[in-house]
Amino acid sequence: MPTSWPIFRQVSNSISLGFCYLTLRQSPRLSKAQAQRLVALIHRSSLLETLPLDEDLITPSNEVLPGWSIPQEPEDSQVPLPERLTLLYHLPVELHTMAEQLRQRLSELGCRLTLIFHDAKNWDGCQALAQADLIMGDRLIGEAPEYTLEQWLRCDAMWPNLLTGAQYAHLQATLDAVQTQPDERSRNDALRNVFNRLMDDAIMTPLFNYNYRISAPPGVNGLRLNARGWFDFASAWLPASSP
Repeated sequence: MPTSWPIFRQVSNSISLGFCYLTLRQSPRLSKAQAQRLVALIHRSSLLETLPLDEDLITPSNEVLPGWSIPQEPEDSQVPLPERLTLLYHLPVELHTMAEQLRQRLSELGCRLTLIFHDAKNWDGCQALAQADLIMGDRLIGEAPEYTLEQWLRCDAMWPNLLTGAQYAHLQATLDAVQTQPDERSRNDALRNVFNRLMDDAIMTPLFNYNYRISAPPGVNGLRLNARGWFDFASAWLPASSP
């Protein structure tokens, strides 16, 4: 039997395309200005950098996709926050930590945040979507990032519950118009503009991405992660054994 384990070395380091997100329902309880302050509070403070998670597990988001930067507006502390809000969130478990940190931070600012946890990886069957002011979840992104995000806006059960009927109809009509663009680059640019408007209006914002690291025993080469964060062994190889 071996007396010691082999020494593993890091062979790959990347950041996930997918991200955890926050969406905000604007209503008489939460104005656009208040929603914008909440988004700025999250991104312009140290809240994301100081989440008590394993070291180097996450990276605070600064873009939706590579090149799709998120707004970096300063927090307007003159805008009063609501006295109370409700936050609904689902898995992954890191959002438990995010929800609790946000609850504590808002409490310091005089806003009572009620937390509702949906114990699933998506919103299917969730009965609390219509009552939440804030919603957090996880958006996986695979090999076709723009298509995945377009389908998220079209098909996720969250959006018709988060938006008014008129807003949702306008969003779907805008997505239809995106698909009439003559080429892929034009469609992607138009979709980027859709997300820019959602972020400018403080309707959604990415929160953080995951850091992916692979370690392997000596001699194992070519091991990678695909866009979903799964192991890709297609290019893995071992050196020829010594004679």
